[in-house]
Amino acid sequence: MRNVYLLFLLFLSSAFVVAQTLSVESIPNACLDQESLLTYSSTASFAADNVFTVEVRGYYNESYTKSFTATPKNGKLAFVVKDLNFPDYILQNGLQIRLSSTKPALTSAWFSYFYLYRRATVTLTAPTNQVINSLEPIGLPFVVDGSGPVNVVLNDSSQFSLSGSYYQSSPFSTTQTVNPKNTTTYSIARVNNMCGVGVGNGSATVQVNPISVRTASLNSNQLCVGSELRVGYSTLGSFATNNQFKIRLTSYNVYTGQEDPSINYEFDAVLDNGLLKATIPTTVSAQANYTGSYYSVRIRSSAPATLSDHAGYYVALRPTPTVEFTTESRTISPGQSADMGVKFQGQPR
Repeated sequence: MRNVYLLFLLFLSSAFVVAQTLSVESIPNACLDQESLLTYSSTASFAADNVFTVEVRGYYNESYTKSFTATPKNGKLAFVVKDLNFPDYILQNGLQIRLSSTKPALTSAWFSYFYLYRRATVTLTAPTNQVINSLEPIGLPFVVDGSGPVNVVLNDSSQFSLSGSYYQSSPFSTTQTVNPKNTTTYSIARVNNMCGVGVGNGSATVQVNPISVRTASLNSNQLCVGSELRVGYSTLGSFATNNQFKIRLTSYNVYTGQEDPSINYEFDAVLDNGLLKATIPTTVSAQANYTGSYYSVRIRSSAPATLSDHAGYYVALRPTPTVEFTTESRTISPGQSADMGVKFQGQPR
């Protein structure tokens, strides 16, 4: 009878142990280096010196795992994900989480799944071309370090949503269009994303021409250095009598429509029968290949100071035509023939 009683007590004790459970009920998407709250449930009574630990791992790759201490807070558990050196492709597929305790020693099942975000820092930089006509579109470049989408408000109340991957450890770049009426210096007034208020840096000044000017025609879109370039233009306004014109050539990608302002040339031009006339200096770089070197064509004025819109006009430049004999001198008899090596460079006619 005594043995039966002891077995009964052992059964009750085992049942009590089995009945102690610990499980993760929910977790919102978390932010790196910020407190997150985990909702859990348990049938156990935890000792005063119990320690909770959360483990985080990749949803599709269990080899990436890291643990963080959690503390009770308002009936939930608070923890901070930090120094998580998981690759981006792991984080972009989501994370699993599980909870464990020390007194009693319990471990929950893995809970799937949640995403990790990063607070945003947005930097505004200068646009490629900083001079435009009034109300013309211009792209403001932003560099975003943080999880997208990121909401940005500028000092003129313009608002943009900058999109990128919800988690990526490296910054991404994006451009947003504005149409200023007057010369404007833009700066960032507010930044926020899933992780709250972020940081805005930088500024960009867009200079608006006092009168609108744009390139309207070219005498040819294929020329050689040293040849004459004639440029037509249109304007809303007039130039002063002491105005001086220059033509600006800027390296141009005809496939993307983008300029490279680091490569540009300016030279004097004179007004001739309503067109600007100039000789392309031999110092302008021109490739001796099938396409030549592409340059957008703008005009610059001094009174008032303006820089025209190129309006899609560009010119392909090739080197000045040259002919070079490559065969060494030789002596032949009258009536004999001889092969001569000749090297041509420049635009064919």
